[in-house]
Amino acid sequence: MVSLRARLRRKAAGLAVALGVVLVVSGLAAPSAVASVEGGPATTPVAVTGTSWQPSTPGAFIPISPARLLDTRNSAPAGPDGTVSFQVGGVNGIPANVAAVVFNLTVTAPQSFGFITAYASGGNRPNASNVNFSSGQTIPNSVTVPVGADGKVVLFNRSSGTTQLIADVSGYYLPGTPTAAGAFVPITPARLLDTRGSSPAGPDGTVSFQVGGVAGIPANVSAVTFNLTVVSPTSFGFITAYASGTPRPNSSNINFAADQTVPNSVTVPVGADGKVVLFNRSSGASQLIADVAGYYLAGTPTAPGVFVPITPSRLLDTRNSAPAGPDGIVSFRVGGVSGIPASAAAAVFNLTVTAPQSFGFITAYASGTPRPNASNINFSTGQTIPGSVTVPLGGDGKIALFNRSAGATQLIADVAGYFLAGSSSSSPSTWGDNRSSQLGNGTVPYVAAPAGISGLSGVTAIAGDGATTFALLSDGTVRAWGYNGQGQLGNGTTTDSGSPVQVSGLSGVTSITINGRTAYALLSDGTVRVWGDSAAGQLGTGVTSSSTPIQVPGLSGVASITATYNGAYAVLRDGTVRSWGSNFVGQLGNGTTGTGSSTPVQVSGLTSVASITASDFTAYALLSDGTVRAWGDNSSGQLGNGSSANSSNVPVQVSGLSGVMSIVASNSNAYALLSDKTVRSWGVNGSGELGNATTSDNNSPVRVQGLSNVASITASKGTGYAVLGDGTVRAWGANQAGQLGNGTTTNSTAPVQIPGITGAAFVSVDKANSTTMAAYAVLRDGTVRAWGLNQAGQLGNGSTNNSTSPVQASGVAGATAMTVGRGTAFALLANGTVSAWGDNYNRQLGASGSTSYSSVPVGVAGLNGIFMAAQGQTTKYAALTNGSVWAWGGNGFGQLGNGTTTDSSVPVRVTGLSGAVSVAASGSTAYALMADGTVWAWGDNSSGQLGNGTQTNSNTPVQVTGLSSVAAITVNGGSAYALLSDGTVRAWGSNQSGQLGNGTTTDSAVPVQVQGLARVSTVSASYGSAWAVLADGTLRAWGFNGYGQLGNGSKSNSSVPVQVNGLAGAASFAANGGTAYAVLRNGTAWAWGLGTYGELGNGSTANSSVPVQVQGLTGVASIAASEVSAFAVLTDGTVRAWGANWYGQLGNGTITNSSVPVQVQGLAGVKSLSASIYDVFTLLSDGTVRAWGYNAQGQLGNGNTIGSTVPVQVQGAGGVTSLWM
Repeated sequence: MVSLRARLRRKAAGLAVALGVVLVVSGLAAPSAVASVEGGPATTPVAVTGTSWQPSTPGAFIPISPARLLDTRNSAPAGPDGTVSFQVGGVNGIPANVAAVVFNLTVTAPQSFGFITAYASGGNRPNASNVNFSSGQTIPNSVTVPVGADGKVVLFNRSSGTTQLIADVSGYYLPGTPTAAGAFVPITPARLLDTRGSSPAGPDGTVSFQVGGVAGIPANVSAVTFNLTVVSPTSFGFITAYASGTPRPNSSNINFAADQTVPNSVTVPVGADGKVVLFNRSSGASQLIADVAGYYLAGTPTAPGVFVPITPSRLLDTRNSAPAGPDGIVSFRVGGVSGIPASAAAAVFNLTVTAPQSFGFITAYASGTPRPNASNINFSTGQTIPGSVTVPLGGDGKIALFNRSAGATQLIADVAGYFLAGSSSSSPSTWGDNRSSQLGNGTVPYVAAPAGISGLSGVTAIAGDGATTFALLSDGTVRAWGYNGQGQLGNGTTTDSGSPVQVSGLSGVTSITINGRTAYALLSDGTVRVWGDSAAGQLGTGVTSSSTPIQVPGLSGVASITATYNGAYAVLRDGTVRSWGSNFVGQLGNGTTGTGSSTPVQVSGLTSVASITASDFTAYALLSDGTVRAWGDNSSGQLGNGSSANSSNVPVQVSGLSGVMSIVASNSNAYALLSDKTVRSWGVNGSGELGNATTSDNNSPVRVQGLSNVASITASKGTGYAVLGDGTVRAWGANQAGQLGNGTTTNSTAPVQIPGITGAAFVSVDKANSTTMAAYAVLRDGTVRAWGLNQAGQLGNGSTNNSTSPVQASGVAGATAMTVGRGTAFALLANGTVSAWGDNYNRQLGASGSTSYSSVPVGVAGLNGIFMAAQGQTTKYAALTNGSVWAWGGNGFGQLGNGTTTDSSVPVRVTGLSGAVSVAASGSTAYALMADGTVWAWGDNSSGQLGNGTQTNSNTPVQVTGLSSVAAITVNGGSAYALLSDGTVRAWGSNQSGQLGNGTTTDSAVPVQVQGLARVSTVSASYGSAWAVLADGTLRAWGFNGYGQLGNGSKSNSSVPVQVNGLAGAASFAANGGTAYAVLRNGTAWAWGLGTYGELGNGSTANSSVPVQVQGLTGVASIAASEVSAFAVLTDGTVRAWGANWYGQLGNGTITNSSVPVQVQGLAGVKSLSASIYDVFTLLSDGTVRAWGYNAQGQLGNGNTIGSTVPVQVQGAGGVTSLWM
């Protein structure tokens, strides 16, 4: 059951919400399917738009500014063996219904030793602990724990004395049944390790414990959160937790002294074998206890708010710079470093305080926000103490640490993962060279400003070489477009494609890479697929080419893939490396030279490899200890080992490097970013690209001059770039086309600052092609700056003139990643679409015309005679007067119904349907009611909602089993309802809250009769609840009842219909979110359910489980409801509104919520009204449309993007007969 709060997060204010409003116009073609693409939002109505949201996925994490919800020092301490509970749900902006909470628990002034156990109110107390303490000790720990049905958490004080407790909440997890990759599943804490019952971890020894497949945890999970307690260590030391089968990271989770008992919360990836390893860095033995609090689902995380685990990475160590001063602040960057997106919402890290000069505490918070009244670690003078921290990132991608102490304090931060941010509203765009259709949008001859790529959504990663481009989708499939001479599109042909095609036979893909004419896909099972050219054996399969993916033999347990010229490298989870392809300078690293290998061979002598990077003929391995190995070509000293030998066919150590965080290889040189935030370089230096103020080659690393506090590095052939921690960019080396961005075309042998760039997240360049000579900076605000060569418009600023200083790529917003090559640039946007620009010779942009958005209503291409429309999550539907049904938009589940799973930006006919009299949609499933009384369905069938007896998706309509004489259909979520002509109701699909009404909570893949209903007039459904208006004017309700929305005086779910109390003479009904409304035949309105924002309209913000009269309303003709507001159209043609008013959606000129109806200003002659959470649209009797509310994407249709708290006229909309949202 997805809660109302989760639904609200899906549409939260800080993100773009691009609404699709279809106007059915009398005598005109219906409005057109023009997508809002880069270059600016659509400021007037267009039919096909994108929608994005804040986290709504069950198990998604919502970070908040830390808030103190418990401090027993202000009330009474927890007594001996006593409990203290505190409210989480419904306070401090936290929804009433949350699954779990993350908070920092501080024990202070305990009268005796003991421990605290946290658990969900109403649940059984588990055999677990969260904080162990000694008498008088102040000690903190992070806690992740389920929340009770009453919204509370209980803290049990297992001690013979009283204990003061403080709880500072930093975020919560959304309720529902988690299914998305990266979603969190809380469990009652379970003890999965206690070495006191076996053997302790020995000196420098490891202990592993099973997570996957035990205690109800699935065998395949991505990460786990557990409380780790060190007990009775015989010497000082620390513990490092990491995924089994992976290299041990340079990080720590718990620091301890001899005989000390120390707890800390740990979040860490889980190995392929389902295990976690604990390394005891100590000269003595240590007893270890692990109490698991929950786990994260496996797969490729894409949904906003889900967790992405990483190998723990040390992003702050003030011992290498300067400590936090007294009452001072140290900030460190998380977004945009160590593979973490610049747009990440929050991070999980282990914070270690060491060598504090005085007692105090640390408060972690988002950079650029007010410092909260909260603490994360309390410490004493000289103490080393760890603590897990979960905290939002600031707009600059940083976290601030405040040292509330009279002395200086050293701080270490080891980041373990991050939570994905919500989407922006941007749409796909591309730019650059397009001679081989690589832009994917079908336009010519080039596009000097971003344009949309047809049919792409849900993109999580992009890769390309400029001639061919690949997009990895959130469903684990891959799309490709552009040049296909060697079959690199993977669709079984060698024909170029100007729009994305699906790579055949791939699913479960986690990453993609390409070099030249060969592509590689890493699958979630650790195997690799490859396709395209294999003249040098780079397919690794022994064949010379393949136009469809084939499996690389002998590879399993692969962690990452790197592609290079005529070859590839695979890092395995055990830290070893395999290579295949050409080998004429020993680049396979297996001790041979000259003879390539068409199947993988092991690179000699490498273990504990964290990552591989490679140029054309030289490869580099970064080891988990921060050193680097290199092999292959050394003609310019690029092996970095001080040797003048031309090559090495086995790895050699790069001289003098330690503490390396990342490596960049370019042409015949390489760069290393060290943990002290400085940069080393070696190899060729003819243009000054080593940055050491000379042009002499160096066969061992030299320091790049004048660089400090470097966050990331990259390089193209001849030019190096560094993004600094303050968001500025430095560049050095070749500059013939202005690629240094400093206003000149003169080379520079030392870094120069690129003017006009602040807030940079990363720089992207073409590492492979020396003719590109353009660079791109993605800023933290999601916009893009570009400079250098521009002959094909690849700078994206609307011209083809080179620029020696940065220019803004027109209209790009929400950029999170880029790939560039051969004069073409691609940006992955936060909403899962792709943007591209540049040379477009073969019309490969795929959009009709070059307009990036529409400022006036335009017709949906090829559709006339629309009488009804419906909208799913990403797909739109139109029923025509000729009985056909058409669809456009997303198609990942086959919801277009045309026999494919390929998205379409223009309407396509749903296969095999004629005689349709209505159409309905919810999520990724669609339904058509036919003139003969049967019902047909297609698309997603995960809950049996197609009603054909299976749970298999269908990309063409299938008949719903056993239904005839159907008069109407209603759908919501994964459930569907059919009202039959005899007045009874059938239901099928999801039933977790009893919403099928058949007395069970078991899903049904075929229709079942809703019990006890007869003479039903209408059926409605909303988020797991359903309502029926009977012919006698009474109402029945069933399903979810968490807010009292069934109206029967309780808050208990019901799997059979119950009568709504006290209502008779109901004429119409409306529901959305957790609130229900009835208009009676006497013209009054009644409401029940959720009332948090005044949505009941009775002057209160309390929920009500029985109907209450909406104040002051008479002559009500109809009611429309959004999730948090309601609207009544009166018989005099005016409108009243009440509830939430965050963006002026009440239309009364204010942004103040109202718990009683207020009049919407300036409206008369209203015929109908449609409302979303933040926007409202009314159709007037003269055929014009008025709108008000949120307008960041121009959804009000008045020619601008400024919100309005009063109705404004939608431009160009006349003769309108109906509205659809």
